[in-house]
Amino acid sequence: MRIQSSHHHADRGLDAYFSPPEATASLLGIESGHLPRRILEPAAGDGAIFRPLQAAGYTVIAFDIVYYGLIGCRVGINYLEAPPIAGVEGIVTNPPYKLALLFAEKALSEVPYLALLLRTNFLESTARLKFFRKHPPTRIWISSRRLPPRLAGSSRTQQYLLRLVRMGSAVPTKIDNRMVRLERLSGAGSGATASPC
Repeated sequence: MRIQSSHHHADRGLDAYFSPPEATASLLGIESGHLPRRILEPAAGDGAIFRPLQAAGYTVIAFDIVYYGLIGCRVGINYLEAPPIAGVEGIVTNPPYKLALLFAEKALSEVPYLALLLRTNFLESTARLKFFRKHPPTRIWISSRRLPPRLAGSSRTQQYLLRLVRMGSAVPTKIDNRMVRLERLSGAGSGATASPC
């Protein structure tokens, strides 16, 4: 069955599905003890990851290949071709899905902490098996609720995976694959809580 979409061709071509705010709020709730203080968001979009991290007191550098209205974002930078940013200790991003593996490989060669917000089927491909064997996830957080991608004209929903990887040994000290529920809360200023499923 083909899913019809009214997305603008330019947006579809850049795979511009912005993160739902609940995903970033959940990331802060469950990873705040691990997040480094100086973070790069190389696919910043409209700031759905950048703004909550900055509001929580983290120093965040944002750039993207296209301008989506985020003030302070460095525009016209292709992360896959960009040199490492001095002083950055971690990368938190929702990369274009079709480029996610390339983003992950580059990020893990540059920083000791990487968090990817991705659809859960990123874990399923045999094409990524070699990558997973080299970089087993340290922690995997999966939403039990479907969170909507934010692109005008989209009616599709998708589960978001908070996939945490640390660079270094091919076998991490601890792999925590617990499933968690990311509770979607309504109301201004509300966040999300994580609880074991």
